[in-house]
This record gives sequence, C-alpha cells and structure tokens, in this order.
Amino acid sequence: MQAIYYVAEGDSIAAGTVGPWPPFPVVFGAQHPEVTLNVMAQGGSRLQSSNGGVPQVVNRASAVDAAKAANPGYGKYVLSLLIGVNDAVTIGEGVDDVNTFLGILSAYCDARRAAGWQVILCTQIGAYATSDAVMYPKWVAWRSTYDPTARGWLGSHCDAVADFANNATMGPVDAASNNAATYGTQSGYYWDVVHPNAAGQAKLAAPLAGAFAALT
Repeated sequence: MQAIYYVAEGDSIAAGTVGPWPPFPVVFGAQHPEVTLNVMAQGGSRLQSSNGGVPQVVNRASAVDAAKAANPGYGKYVLSLLIGVNDAVTIGEGVDDVNTFLGILSAYCDARRAAGWQVILCTQIGAYATSDAVMYPKWVAWRSTYDPTARGWLGSHCDAVADFANNATMGPVDAASNNAATYGTQSGYYWDVVHPNAAGQAKLAAPLAGAFAALT
C-alpha cells in the first residue's frame, strides 16, 4: 500500500477547534493507516485578509511546502483545503468578493501543485440560520459561484474534489439551520450554525475518502 503524507489546511471546521470531537481529516486518517496526517488548518482562518492578526492560508504556504520537504520518501503528498466561510461573510477584512477569492485561491492551488502536492479542493457545507438576514443570503450567493467553480477546476487547479456540497446531510444551504433550535447541543449534525459536531464531521470524512480514491 502506497504511503501518503497528508496535510489538511483550512479553518476551524478542518482544524477541529470547536468541540471535543475529531475533525473530518482526523476521522479519515484514523480509517487509513497508510496516511500520515498533519493538520495545519487553524481556527478563524481566511484565505487572505487585510487584518494582519487573522490566520491566513496564503501566509502558511511556505510552512506547508516545508512540511513536504521535511518528510521525504512518501509515495504521494496530498493537500486538502476547506476555506471560505470566514472570507465570504467578513466584509472589509476577508476576501468577501467571491471572484477575487477564486483568483487568489487558484494561484495558491497552482503553486502547491507546482511544489509537488496533489490538491484536494473541498466544496462548502451549509452554514448560518435561514433567519439570519445578513449572513445566510450572503453565504448562499457566495456558494452558488464557488461550488460549481471548484468542481470545474478538477484537472486544472486541483487533482480531486471533496464534494461536501453534494452530501445529502451537510451540503444543502439550510443544513446548519436545521439544527439552529438546538444550538450547542449534540443533536443533529451541527454544534452551531457553522461548525459540525461529531456526527457532522464523520459525514464529511466520506467525501474526503472519495477524493483520495480519485487521485492517480
């Protein structure tokens, strides 16, 4: 079995910084002993931000590439990226314009592929309550461009897509709102209106496994 070195990048959903349960990369890694996992995602991350105090994926690029160089001998080097929910709804500090975001993201993915990574790009999950007149419509509109664009990048800016948006439980735009009435509980699949709980994180591990299986 081919040994794989796997870095998971992104925000708190991938980092598992909300709640005492493993995030989807850790769930996946526990099921695949051939994978050596390094979670480099950080809570609160945006792809890029005008606020220098915010964790930014683009600023961690050199550390991601350095991790690959420091771990020679693997058959594959895989990088997954789930990012966007903080950028999309933080006007003035994140990259809230989706087309600007996509331009920065495509350059980031191209550079990681040039450095020898196979890039798995994740589509988005449902977030925010349907009753939120500010965040929810912005996220729905942002996703309506991001998700199909990410899928269309297969073979050009990424090597596989973990299609969370196509997951029947986590992908619908109102998925988080379905659990809004039980905020902070372990019922359903969300801990709050952004972050999956243990059951939700486990749901995300399956599309990630599918993306890994699609890598050549």
